[in-house]
Amino acid sequence: MPRLASLSIILRRSADSDDQDVRSQRGDERHGMPTLSVLEVLRVAGAPVEIGDILHAVDSPMLHTVSLSVTVPDHDTDGWTRCASVLSVRFSTSLRTLHIECVRSGIVVPDRARPFAQYIKPLLTVRQLRECAITIEDPAGVALTNEDLDTMACSWSSLAILEVAFRGGRTTAPRPTITSLLAFAYRCPGLTTLRLPISQDLTSLRSEMARTSCSQGELRDLWVAGVSFSRKETELVTKFLLRIFPNIDLLPMVNAGVLHVN
Repeated sequence: MPRLASLSIILRRSADSDDQDVRSQRGDERHGMPTLSVLEVLRVAGAPVEIGDILHAVDSPMLHTVSLSVTVPDHDTDGWTRCASVLSVRFSTSLRTLHIECVRSGIVVPDRARPFAQYIKPLLTVRQLRECAITIEDPAGVALTNEDLDTMACSWSSLAILEVAFRGGRTTAPRPTITSLLAFAYRCPGLTTLRLPISQDLTSLRSEMARTSCSQGELRDLWVAGVSFSRKETELVTKFLLRIFPNIDLLPMVNAGVLHVN
């Protein structure tokens, strides 16, 4: 398939199959695999080992769009990291659009939420991302912090769209404060869509407002999940958001009960 430009694959395996056994049986078979040398778009869903094989078969400097849905079993807990590392090492200069979904098994659950940094650290070298959507289903929960948002904004300053969503897991897992959105206002001037889970904490908002200068960012579509601000809180939050994102449309969050206006 020397001229194949777009490929979509769903890989299904039996629930009791062991990826480590499969890897040992294959040995060096990868050396004889065909390569996809002009691929531009790749969509693949499955277990880490199979997805890794597909990624290694792509040898295209034109790969600009990747959509991965990785199902991580308990016996291969670092499977997601391996897949993400292959992407960052081999396609860091060509990737522009990245949609990733990581679904972890719920059989063995850690005592605390996993850090979000573990999921994105391998991808931070993909500097030219324009669109990134991250969905994580983790029964342990995912701890997202202000520092995580700052890291993404610094690493992916060319972003136009960023969406982060979590499914399942502990509802008490840490979330960033609304003031952390400043990182995107200052470092991602071309951002037009931003969707994130945040915390209800507004402790530092008033003091941050006093130090915050107005931004001329392009952001129009903003969604913050996991919160519902009172009327009094909405007044402060709205002033802050319009100060850093003057072009945003707040009506969807008003209609959904995230913001409450008089």
